[in-house]
Amino acid sequence: MFPFLVIIFSLFLLGIVFILYAIRSYAISGWKIAQHEQPSSESGTPGDYEKKWLFAGPPVNRKQEIHLMLAHYPKMMLRFFRLMLYKGPQFLTHVVKYRIKHGKWGVSPTFSDEDLYNVFINSPLLLMANYEGDNIGFTIPDMPLTMNEGVNPAGLELVFNVKMKTIVSAKHQSKEILGDNGTIASLLITTLAFWAHPQTHVAAEKSAREIASKKIEGLEPSNKFVVALHYGLLYYSNSPISPNHSLSTNVNRVSGIESSTTIPLKHVFDPRKMEFRYYNFLMQSRGVVAKHLKEFELDVNLDFLFNNMVVHSVDHYLLYQNISKEIWNMDGGQSIKSYWKSVMFANIWVSDLDNILEEEKIGKLSAKKYPFYNAVYNDLAKADKELADCILASTSF
Repeated sequence: MFPFLVIIFSLFLLGIVFILYAIRSYAISGWKIAQHEQPSSESGTPGDYEKKWLFAGPPVNRKQEIHLMLAHYPKMMLRFFRLMLYKGPQFLTHVVKYRIKHGKWGVSPTFSDEDLYNVFINSPLLLMANYEGDNIGFTIPDMPLTMNEGVNPAGLELVFNVKMKTIVSAKHQSKEILGDNGTIASLLITTLAFWAHPQTHVAAEKSAREIASKKIEGLEPSNKFVVALHYGLLYYSNSPISPNHSLSTNVNRVSGIESSTTIPLKHVFDPRKMEFRYYNFLMQSRGVVAKHLKEFELDVNLDFLFNNMVVHSVDHYLLYQNISKEIWNMDGGQSIKSYWKSVMFANIWVSDLDNILEEEKIGKLSAKKYPFYNAVYNDLAKADKELADCILASTSF
């Protein structure tokens, strides 16, 4: 029996070594291909040719695609097991409690005013918000985002009281929804997930392609996964925006691309926003990234790289913290399935990434090989170590 176990364990170790070797090999070959697969632009902004496929059907770098799958699938499987073994029983308990209380099967949302306030102040929507006395609020602009099932969040108007952390006004397309926190949560999170946050993905793809076209070896970690990830999100059958599987989020893919690329999220600067952790950290970190790009003479667009690294990572980290413990639904439906889909979405797609096979966190990359990332991390850790520790080199999930 003992020799058999030794053989099994040895084969397991050899398998891990082979996977690690394959990951490294595909990363190197994918980077080389990326340097030659698209035209470049001095400004870092895509030219007319690139605009035809940017974030809407880029050429597939198969080496980077395989690299992404090898490096990330083990972590995605662990997320799935966590979902089924931990979140699943929690959700089932909620369903049973609803049955006992109401005499029928169902689910009820759990977001309080303060919960929704925390989602808002830790999200990109804070950038566009306006202050008026002790109140701060925003209106989602008209946009082409549509849902295969569900409600278009365009026209959502929310006003929060900063001192009380309560909602003082809530409308959707001129209809009063104050007090209907289930609907507000659906509209708010859908707006974030499929309009505000994807704008960081658009910037990240521009960043990755600029790094590759300029052959900037020192920023190679910020190129690795982006294009392959976007191809998968847009076209793989198990993507959250694919219409072809039972747990789809029901967002129309084409309308999502159009909304994210044509309706920008405006930044309304107000020094009072510096009291919010999210806003304060982003303002500080943008300056840190700019400082070290200049120090290491790295000629890339600051805001593209800033979104690729910092904004994307922080958005995911804080959003997961604020929605993963609550019950809500993304498509506005009232069925148990609608609520379960949202639990799946939060825990599979929003949960922050700690890659177990290939390091992506800037604080753990080799300081000798990648001094830029090390310098950025050291400065950001002084401002907020928890958020600095969540930052990945690229938009990789």
